[in-house]
Amino acid sequence: NGSSEWQSDVHQSLDSAAPGGHVRKHVGNWYISKEAKDASPVVASNEENEPLNELIINGQEMEHLDHLFAVSAKTESEDKALIAALIYEAGEKYQKNLARTDYTNPSQLEMVFGISAAGNRIVGPLIETLQHDQWWARAAAAAALGAMGHVAADATSALATALKDPDEWVRRNAALAIGNLGDIAATAIPDLVAALEDRRPVTRWSLSEDAFRENVMLALLKVVPEDNRMVYAELGDFVGDSSEYVACWAKHLSSPTRMIC
Repeated sequence: NGSSEWQSDVHQSLDSAAPGGHVRKHVGNWYISKEAKDASPVVASNEENEPLNELIINGQEMEHLDHLFAVSAKTESEDKALIAALIYEAGEKYQKNLARTDYTNPSQLEMVFGISAAGNRIVGPLIETLQHDQWWARAAAAAALGAMGHVAADATSALATALKDPDEWVRRNAALAIGNLGDIAATAIPDLVAALEDRRPVTRWSLSEDAFRENVMLALLKVVPEDNRMVYAELGDFVGDSSEYVACWAKHLSSPTRMIC
């Protein structure tokens, strides 16, 4: 793309006024590392968040996401409504997600991805939501921060603390989120290493019976700089781990060169 500006007149399907246009515009701006700002009119959410909540329950997926991305791209005046809608959807859908036979994360929610369009300004409210009294709200907040990637760098410490959460899905989503931050989350490495000793029972995921610790090791694989792996040679203690994934990734992390499992 030779232009840094959104080309809404190139084709109608790319216009934010077209169905799904707000989502397309956000993705287009993401590709050119530009923060999405949308001046298009959108129905504002009232204190009860009725527009967002109604779409969560009764709307079509694209209709909801399009409205959500439009709201997220606006000013911080909508942030309270976005957080409330995230908590609302998490409470409405986590049981159905857990009941699925493919071990779906309970935080597989439209709000998790749409709220990321708000950018860095929503990180603070999401960190606060990590303290919510309901586990499914905390899990959703961790998942949303993970969907944001580097933009959520300020949440590193809070996510490291969430690795000790009483609920497995908060811990699991926090580990994945730290991994998505990459090497900018290096301060969380000691917390990740400590979390490898957490052997509390967790729900199976796919063919795994040790999903949290595997998420932790995968996060370490992303966060520990490849040219500095021998500093964490103690990870070699996990080469003989009972989890095939943990053992394999420990080989990578405890060796100065790439290993093949």
